[in-house]
Amino acid sequence: MTMQDLLLDAVEQRVLRQLDVQFAMMIAADQPAV
Repeated sequence: MTMQDLLLDAVEQRVLRQLDVQFAMMIAADQPAV
């Protein structure tokens, strides 16, 4: 499961605010795929 997948799950669960998600996705995009 990638960071993006985890973030998308969090969005569906309304755990993260939209701005937090956008910021996290930007950071995750800079990280190498694990």
